[in-house]
Formats: sequence, structure tokens, C-alpha cells
Amino acid sequence: MTCDKEFDRISISESAEQGNKAFTKGTRSVEQTGNAENDIKSKYKTKTRKSVLKFISKNKRMYDADDPDLEPVALKDLFRYATKFDKFLLVIGVICSILTGIAQPSSMFASASLNDVLLKVPPESPYFRSEGFKYMFIILAFGVVSLILSYVSHVCFQSVCYRIVNTIRREYVQAILRQNAGWFDKNQCGVLTTRLNDNIDRISEGIGDKLGFLLKGVTMYIVGFLFGFIYQWRIALIILAVSPFTTFLMWKLSQQLDQATGKELKVVGRAGAVAEEAILGVRTVQSCNGQETMVHNYRKELIKGKNYAVQKALWSGSITGIFYFILFVILSAGLIYGGYLIKVGLFDSPGELFSVVFATLVGTYFLGVVSPHLMVLMNARAAAATVYETIDRKPEIDSYSKKGRIIGDLRGQVAFKNVYFRYPSRENVKVLSGLNLTAEPGQLVALVGHSGCGKSTSISLLTRLYEAESGYVTIDDNDVKDMNIEWLRNVIGVVQQEPVLFNDTVEENLRLGNPDADMEQLVEMCKMANAHEFILKLPKGYQTVIGDGGVQLSGGQKQRIAIARALVRNPKILLLDEATSALDAQSEAIVQNALNKASKGRTTIVIAHRLSTVRNADKIAVFSKGVIAEEGTHDELLKANGIYAQLVKTQKIQISDELNTDALADELEEEQSSSDKYQNASPSILLQDASYFDKPQHLPGKLITQLAADTPKVKGLSVEIIENVRTIQLLTREETFNKKYSECLKVHKRPETVRTHIEALNFTVGQSFQYFIIACSYSISIHCANIGLVPIVESFNANVALLLASFCVLLSAPYFPNVVDAHSAAKSLFALIERKPKIGDHKDGCKPTLNGKLRFSDVTFKYPQRPTQAVMARMNFEANRGQTVALVGPSGSGKSTMISLIERFYDVDAGCVQFDGMNVKTISLHHLRTQIALVGQEPRLFAGSIRDNICLGLEKNISTEELYEALEIANAKSFVDSLPQGLDTDVGEKGTQLSGGQKQRIAIARAIIRKPKILLLDEATSALDSESEKAVQEALDRARQGRTCITIAHRLSSVQNADLILYVDKGRVCEKGTHSTLMALKGQYCQLIKRQDLAS
Repeated sequence: MTCDKEFDRISISESAEQGNKAFTKGTRSVEQTGNAENDIKSKYKTKTRKSVLKFISKNKRMYDADDPDLEPVALKDLFRYATKFDKFLLVIGVICSILTGIAQPSSMFASASLNDVLLKVPPESPYFRSEGFKYMFIILAFGVVSLILSYVSHVCFQSVCYRIVNTIRREYVQAILRQNAGWFDKNQCGVLTTRLNDNIDRISEGIGDKLGFLLKGVTMYIVGFLFGFIYQWRIALIILAVSPFTTFLMWKLSQQLDQATGKELKVVGRAGAVAEEAILGVRTVQSCNGQETMVHNYRKELIKGKNYAVQKALWSGSITGIFYFILFVILSAGLIYGGYLIKVGLFDSPGELFSVVFATLVGTYFLGVVSPHLMVLMNARAAAATVYETIDRKPEIDSYSKKGRIIGDLRGQVAFKNVYFRYPSRENVKVLSGLNLTAEPGQLVALVGHSGCGKSTSISLLTRLYEAESGYVTIDDNDVKDMNIEWLRNVIGVVQQEPVLFNDTVEENLRLGNPDADMEQLVEMCKMANAHEFILKLPKGYQTVIGDGGVQLSGGQKQRIAIARALVRNPKILLLDEATSALDAQSEAIVQNALNKASKGRTTIVIAHRLSTVRNADKIAVFSKGVIAEEGTHDELLKANGIYAQLVKTQKIQISDELNTDALADELEEEQSSSDKYQNASPSILLQDASYFDKPQHLPGKLITQLAADTPKVKGLSVEIIENVRTIQLLTREETFNKKYSECLKVHKRPETVRTHIEALNFTVGQSFQYFIIACSYSISIHCANIGLVPIVESFNANVALLLASFCVLLSAPYFPNVVDAHSAAKSLFALIERKPKIGDHKDGCKPTLNGKLRFSDVTFKYPQRPTQAVMARMNFEANRGQTVALVGPSGSGKSTMISLIERFYDVDAGCVQFDGMNVKTISLHHLRTQIALVGQEPRLFAGSIRDNICLGLEKNISTEELYEALEIANAKSFVDSLPQGLDTDVGEKGTQLSGGQKQRIAIARAIIRKPKILLLDEATSALDSESEKAVQEALDRARQGRTCITIAHRLSSVQNADLILYVDKGRVCEKGTHSTLMALKGQYCQLIKRQDLAS
């Protein structure tokens, strides 16, 4: 669930001494956790490598300060997930690679005998032809053997690689789903996703065919020198003399590459996190004109990565150049010295001279050529260290643990006993300071209070997303720490403030609540949650795939499915965190009645800012500074005239049972389906129009992974799992998603197998190509020399040239699959980069200074992915300069679509949207958005400081005084001042370090500081408590003076003073006027007012 992370500074009361003892104990707990993690990291510390690659350096400077002890894993640990069959294939692959490495220098000596025939035997002799073809066939045999061995080697290594990497992917996703919430507070989802996609790809490269090629190169080096010493030790010794120097060069190369690679991996992870946030929050980025800011942040991380890549290239290029220079010096020295030996009579075979020189030279040459593959291996070892660290981490709150008590006859009593807590990422901020609260079995307990006071934190402790540092959280007098986690979360149903749905059908999303529920139960719960009607209107009803994150549904529709999913569980304890905040008044009344019925016989804990939904609660607990300030029923707290009474007065609730009863008796009216809330993109992606993101192939997960490579669907699924891990844990569906991910991997098994064999054919042809070229060229030379057509010396020179040319094919063959992959990925990325948005260049068009007059003239609109469903049908309305226009009506009626058209996320199908009489299409999109500010229903913040988030997309420098002025208006200054670093406090990925209300206030400040001519508010105060809502509403009232304001609201008390209220349904304006005018009509708006129990 989405947890409020309350960071308001908590004053120390008389019980401070006890609290401080608790926090001291908590500090020790945190330290013990850190020591446990250090034990895991120590597993990867440097060990002495007793292997051929022992010269690979380990340099601690290569690692960032974040992971000072994390070093590359041992070579053998790359194969830790190999099965017995994998090991068998690995042994076969190693043997074949070694034999291929032996075949290469061995064939040189067949060439030596053939050269002796060419150089010593007269061409016209019958012996010349017969002996020549005999050795030619021997070379050809070597080619056939090499072809077979190379094919088997490649298939074995790639098959093992594919199987191991898939296992690592499964283990990594499984490990992520296992981690506790505190770990996610310190590890960004974007970084985790990048590790899954990029780091594991690097592991794949390191344990695949390139490892076989590396073994072949080392074998050729050893065998080449061995044969050299056997045939002519003097020449071999001279060539060997330079080996220590070349080895030293390789050692320095590996050291520098290791250093740069570790840093590059860190930077790539951070770049991936920036890209993911921007893509998932593309609507916010575009509305703030923040594309260039996000691209700048992304580019800044990539430039750091480029710098490390350039360092690698400089070291690799420089040392490789020196290496080849030494190589040719060796060649020259070997031939000169060999010629001298022949001259003085110590050596009498020119053919063997060439073979000794070439065998040792080719061995040394290949040792140099495999250096890029050595770099790949080092990359794999460095990448595996971070991946294995996550896999091996066993959290204190282990959702996979089978240990713990299971209560047979659960009554449902919940109690918090002197509970103290602070978040692991903010250890200096106290959140709960001795919380005491009891919910008796079957009771409905409401938690109220200002944002950031500890309400959602208490729910997180009850579900064991976190554990209390001191005190006890109990169910039926049993500490939740002693209970089985899976059982605990199965008996608790949770509905979050920001509902999370998955890229699957409506039915499958509902079954996540209870896989064993039959269709009748699903339909019954959907009817109870007021969701059945709109589900039936979807293209395929319950079988409709609702998209990545449920983005094809409006906020209210998503919330109702989430409520139905919770009810399907039939939980003993029901937790509702602002469960009806996204619903219109009509739906809220029906759903609230359903929840009231559902709460019968079960303990229900409700967090609510809209107090009309909880006044009938058995107990209302008022939170303040991490403790219960007041407790009692609605009537008791009103009589006490304390904090709660003030909150009630703020919302102006009238206690009228009659009106409430009438409202609940009303029938559900039809709803218009689907107000799209798409969130996608990338540097070039961020400039695309909204219709681009409506296509299934452009869902966020797919676009995010496409930034690294043109990747399969499996990586998009991994993004969805990692992004929504908390919801998955609360639903106890870790195993469901593990299986789903495994099945997705299996789907790609056959294409990967075919690809492996195709690559193997390419590789083997390249490896054996030189043998066939030599055999062919020597055959022609023998024949031509035998008939006197070509002099033997010219034939010999041509053969040597062809031999060297064939090596080029041999060396380039392993890179051919990389070229194919790179071409495919580049083609996809360049198509994306070069795509022109349908809306056109965002900076083209006129740039008028707007006065704020807005008009919809006969606007008709259908979403591109729903071309048969009209969301708007001849919509007409006008907002004059300085007017406040409120849009009300049921969920899915077209209100948010109107906001999207004003922001020009889409263009209308017919009619026009006009600003000051000018068609919106003629105005520069970038310029338009500088004069419009949008505050959405689900506020989107980005990793970085509060200052950075408020100033997102602004082209001018903003002073600290201006920032504080905006924060003051948004009622956010006090909580920002209470944070340790004030404006420079990092809000965390997606703003997770702040509570929902705090995020909303920062979003409002971001809008205010732009001083827009038109202010768009889409449920801008929905996440605020009553106290904050009143203050922010007053601030918004001040902020909209002199500017046009379009506001969407389900909480109608916030719009009663609007200059014009439009009741929107089915894409049309059904009623319009002021509050008093519409109340006099006694129409649909009047019914909404009655449902919310507002004083008329």
C-alpha cells in the first residue's frame, strides 16, 4: 500500500525519557541490520584467484562510497545457479573450446610441411602434387573438426548461459518481492529495474560464447608456444621473452577497466532511475514543460557514464596499440633470427620457420585479441556482485518465511501498545511516539488527523511492512512479529489511497484478491463496490485488459475495482486508506454503504480526510504528532469541542440522517467509461503526444527497457512487478507473480533456442573459414605451380596474405550477433527519436500573452484506442477571465478529459478549444503550458530536492523567498521547515519520503510559483486532511484571484463558491449555474449535495 511517511517534527512530551530509550533500542536494531548486510557483502571480498585469469585486478577505488566493500564475484560464482545438466554442457563446451584452441596452432605444422613441399620440391615433380594435396586435405580435416567443435562449444555455452541467466532473473525478482519496505526506502525502483535489465545482460555476455572464445585464445597461446619450443626453442624463447611485458600491459588494462566498469554500472543505474521516473510521470513533466529538465538530468548521468566509457576506451585503445606494435616487432625479430639460423645451418626448414613464428605469434596475438572478451568477463563479475547481493539478502521481515503463529479462531481485536517508530531512511525523525490504540472485534475505527501525523504508518505496522522499534502491535493479544506473515496479510484486506492495478484483465486483477473465488463471487463484490455496471460497458467486460497500471480507467473506476478486490478476500480485518477519495458523491454514497455492510462482522480501520464517511464509526481516533490526541464517538468528540470538532466545522458537516438515508436509496445512473490516465515516455519520448502512449506497444515498462535495448515483453513485466511490489506483498501474491514471470521467460525459450543455433552456425563458419580458405588457395597454388602458370614464390606470398585475411573473419565472427542486436535496437530507437508528434513541434506557433478566457465550441472527442466510444459529444462551455469554473459529475463522465484537452495532451476530433478567441492548435504548445498550471489528483514528484520539484521546467531562476512564499500559500512551509534539510530535502523516488498530503501540497506550490493565467485543479485537495484542506482551499482561493480556474471536485464543499458550476455526464454539460441556482433546480447537482450531507 502507499504509506504516508510522516516527517513532521514531533515535539517531545513528558514521556520523552521512555521514547528516547525506545529509539536507542531502535538504533541498535538498525545497526544490527547493517551488520547483517555487511556479512553478505563480505562474501564478495577479494580472494586469491588460483586460475588462468589470476592477473585480473581488484581495486577498491572503482566502487562508489555507497558500496565500499562490494567487489566482483569469483569466476566460479557466475555459475552458481548451474544445474548438473548445465555443468555437463559446460564441461563439453570447455573441452570443445580447448580442442579448437589446440587445432589452430596444430594446423600450422601441417601448413609447415605443405610450405616445405612448395619451397623445396620442384613443381613439375609428381611428388609435388601428391604430397601437396595430402597436406592440403589434412588442413581441410582440421577445418571440419574445428567447425564441429566450434558449433558444439557455442551451443553449449549459449544454452548454459540462457538457462543460468533466466534462473538469475527469477531469483532476482523473487528476492525483490521478498524485501521489506525499509529496504525499498533506500533502493530506488529505477535502479533495481536497471540492474535486472542491464546488469543481468552483462552477466549473460560474460558467461556465454565469449567465455568459450576466451578459453580458445588462452589455449592457442599455450599450445602455440609449446609447439614452438618443440620445433625450434631458440625462436620460441625470443618471442616468449616479451611475454612478461605483454602480461604486465594486460594486468594494467584489466585494472583500469575494472575501475571504470564499476563506476559505469552505478551511473547507468542512476540514469535508468531518472528515465523511469520521467516516463512514468510524463503527464506531469509535459504540463510543467519539464522535458528539457528531465532530459538534462538523464543526459548528466549518461555523460558521467560516457566519461567512464571513454576512460575504458582510452586504456583499451592505447594498450592494444602498444600490444600490436610489440607483436609486429616480435614477427620481424622472429623472421630475422630464423633467417639467420637457416643461414648458419642451425635450422634447415623454411616451412617450419614460418610455422614456429606464426604459431607462437598467433598464440600471442589471440591472447591480445581476447582482451575485449576479458573485459566482458570482468563486467559480468562486477555486475553479478550487485545482483547477488540483493538475491542473498534475507530481510528481517521475510514475506517468504513459513515461520510464525497462525491463530485458529481469529476474533479481530487490534491493539497498538506504546508504539514508537521512525522510518529507516529518516532515522532522526520520530513518526510515532508512544501510540496507544485498540480496535475491538467487529468495531469500525476511524483514524483522522492532519497529513503526516502517523495514520498510514500505523497501518504499515499492522501489515508488517515495517516493524515497531518499541512497543507492540497485536491481534487478539498476539504480537504481529510472532505471526506468520503470509497468514497475517491474508486475513487483512487493504484498499490504498492510490489504487494499483496490473496489466491484465479485470477478472485477473480481481482474482489477485482471492484466486479461488468463482465468477459469481467476483460479480457480487463488483456490484457491492459499484463497479459492475461500468465493467460490463468495457469492450470485453470482465475479460478486458485494462493496461499497464490500469491506465485505461478513470481514477474512480480504478478505485472501485481495488475495493472489489479487497472485498473478494473476505478479510477478518479491513483497512481502508482513503478508499473513497477518488469517487464522485453518487458512487461514494453507494460504495460507502457497501463498505459499511462489508465491515459487519469484521474489524475495520478507516483512514479518512472526508469526515462525512466516518461519523458513524464506533470509535474515532484523532492523531497528532504520532500519538492519539482524542478518542471517542462522533458525538462524544463534538461535545469535547477539541481538535475533531474543529475538523468537523472546517468541513461544515450537517448531521442529517434523513438526507443520508435518501441518498443511499438512489439508484446508480449510467456512467461513461474510460478517462485515460496514461503515463509514459523518454528523452525523445517526453515530446510525444498523448495518443502515442495510448498504444499497447508504448506502455511504460516497454518504453523504459527500450532505452537500454530493444528488449522483449519479459522486461516490461519486471518493471511492473518492481514498481508495485508493495501492493503485491499486501495481496500475498508474490508466488503468483513469480510464476507469471517464469512463464513469460518460458515463452521466449523457443525463439532463444533458434537464435542460439543460428548464431552457432555463424560462429563456426567464421572459426573454420581460414582452414577452407587455406585449403582452397593452396590447392590452386599447387595446381598453377604444377602446370607452370604461376611462379611458386608469388603463390606463397598470396597464400600468406590470404591466411592473414582469413584471421579477420575469424576474429570478427564473435561480434556478428552483437552487430545484429545493435542494428535492431538502433533501428527501434532511431524510429522513436525521429518520430514527429501528431501535435507538431512543441515550440512552433504563436506566443500570445493570454488573458485567461477559455471556450469549448462543439467539442467532440474519442480516445485513439477507443475509436467507437465518444467521450465528448458536442461539448460547449465558456470561462471568462478570472472566473472559477467547477466541473462535477460521476466518474468517467469526461471531466479529466476536458483538462487533457485544455493542456493539449490530445487534439479534439471536431469543434475547437479556444484561448482568448484563438484556436489552441495555433498557439505554441511550450508557450501555452508556461501560462497554465495543473495540479492532478495523484501528485507526481521526482527524485531530487523539494526545491528541484517546485522549480521543475521553469526557465528563470527562482529565489528562496519566492519558494517560501509559494510554500506558505500551499500550507507547506511549516512541514518543509521541520525537515532536516528544508528545501534541499530529497523527496525520494516518486516522492516516497513524503506523505500523500505533503506531496499534494508540494504539487500545489509547484503550480502557484508559475503564476499561471489559467489554473487547472483535478481533485487538488483530495489527499489533504480537513485542517490542511481548509488552509489550502483558502490559499487556492487567493491564488486564483485574477486568473481563470478550472477545478474538478468530488468534495463539493470546495466548489460551492465557484462562479460557474458545470454538471458533466456522458461528455455533455447537463446543468450549469451557480451553487444557489443549481440547488433551486433540484436536479442532479442537488442530489449530489444531499449525498454529501452538506448544509444548504
